[in-house]
Amino acid sequence: MGLLRMRCFPSRSSAWRRWALAALPALIGLAPAPAALAQQPPATPATDQQLYLYQGMGANVVCNLVAQGVPFAKAYPAAVAMVGGAITFGHGSEIIQGGKPTKLDPQQLQNGAAIGIAGVVLNSCGKDFKGEDKTEIDKLGAQLKKLSQSAPNK
Repeated sequence: MGLLRMRCFPSRSSAWRRWALAALPALIGLAPAPAALAQQPPATPATDQQLYLYQGMGANVVCNLVAQGVPFAKAYPAAVAMVGGAITFGHGSEIIQGGKPTKLDPQQLQNGAAIGIAGVVLNSCGKDFKGEDKTEIDKLGAQLKKLSQSAPNK
């Protein structure tokens, strides 16, 4: 029985499943043609309102995953990657900063998403965390407090 299952599903890794799900639309002809992709309007920079929305979505992911038993140490990086991806693919890695478009490098995107999500988690569901998750969110909160105290006032 185990041998049969192994032949039907040659790899149980998540990488294989992600590839299969990503390739499925192209294999069945649902992927947009290259000409259709070229006709799409250029991405506009993410506004403050959109950034707050993405941060809230990321925090919601963290809160829900932790509530379902996923460790914070796994849920938090997944949410940071999700928010960074939304800004990268939806806005060409650009945000409005100081009234003008600013292109962010991957590290800046990751740092901004991490700080934004952490702040929302701390203010929403962080107080409900238990055990190691509580220790992790408390450490993150202390780091954010230290960072905000060392930042220059504008």
